[in-house]
Amino acid sequence: DIKPPPQASGVAYGTAASLKNLPQRTLLICMPSPGEAGLAEVALASFGGDRLAYVGEWGTGLTATRKFHSQLLRDFELEGQIKLPCWAFTRVELFLFRRRLLPASSAAAASTPVTCDACGARQGRATMLWSCPWTRQLRVCGQAC
Repeated sequence: DIKPPPQASGVAYGTAASLKNLPQRTLLICMPSPGEAGLAEVALASFGGDRLAYVGEWGTGLTATRKFHSQLLRDFELEGQIKLPCWAFTRVELFLFRRRLLPASSAAAASTPVTCDACGARQGRATMLWSCPWTRQLRVCGQAC
């Protein structure tokens, strides 16, 4: 549905193709379905602006795809992250990105914005994070946290 609600002000609605014709500033991608192949990837590839706000889970398969997340880390740099109120069994966050001047190296693009809630350790090859199995609201890297 691309028709804006009557109270919307300053928000442009459209399709991925229409992103090329807009004076882009910030693109909001909110809870993209992983079941709609290419939905978020096409929007990201069509977007020429510098800033992107992504609302969803990171790397769980609930929102977007692994390809989208990889593309995002390659072309954009994380500037901020805010945990949002959400339903049980989800961990929805707002990720704020700025476009990189040059695409990231494979090592930088392989990093992830997922961190330990207690100590801030970033998930990677040396650090594994575990989510609370009952709520998925808490992520930790070990018993000490």
